[in-house]
Amino acid sequence: MGWADAPLARRLACRLYYQHLVSLFAWGFRVSPGPLDIPPFSPWVSHIAVLVRHTIPVNSGMPRYELVARRRARGLDVVLLRDGAAVIHMSGRGAEKIFRLLAEELEKLGAAKPLSKTEVEESYEIDEKFGGTVAAYLLLVRRSRNPDKWIPTLRGIIEGKYPGLPEALEKMMEAGIEASKKYPKEAKRIHTLLHPKVADALTSGVKRFVEKYVKGLGGAVPEEKEEQS
Repeated sequence: MGWADAPLARRLACRLYYQHLVSLFAWGFRVSPGPLDIPPFSPWVSHIAVLVRHTIPVNSGMPRYELVARRRARGLDVVLLRDGAAVIHMSGRGAEKIFRLLAEELEKLGAAKPLSKTEVEESYEIDEKFGGTVAAYLLLVRRSRNPDKWIPTLRGIIEGKYPGLPEALEKMMEAGIEASKKYPKEAKRIHTLLHPKVADALTSGVKRFVEKYVKGLGGAVPEEKEEQS
């Protein structure tokens, strides 16, 4: 091979090597964890690919929910976050009871795990499958004096007794958030993705929908009228 052909040869070699690296990375992302049967050429490439696959979080396409309680001078503020933005905000005498009750139940069911805890803030990451379910529960109890009565229904949903209901509730939350975009923002300290007027309307719809859905599958829901504080 003459000198004049050397640059082209180098380019071809680089291209083949690049294609080999790409194929090894693709292979690494497909394999399962365990013993690796790696081609002898550049084995470290596949090791790196497997390492990257298990250290970079995969975006499932579902929103990330967090339940956060912040202690203020006037009491506890409870906020449900959806991809970092507040969906529902609660405060007042019942907010702390609702937070404790909900966090304990979710953690016990394996549907939430603690994120952080300080003297002024406590937060939980909610299983992405049940973000809409938790939002629906908060809507149902945010003005109730007895948030305990919806816990059995919440438990049944998370335990899988009512297939399809978690997905349906997530869609209802998405519809409420989308509708809220049409409302002008109010001058409030905490802006929520669910406009208060939309949240009021959505609460009635969620309550009726959950009652019909759960009863249709042989479940039970609270029958008495919600007490309003």
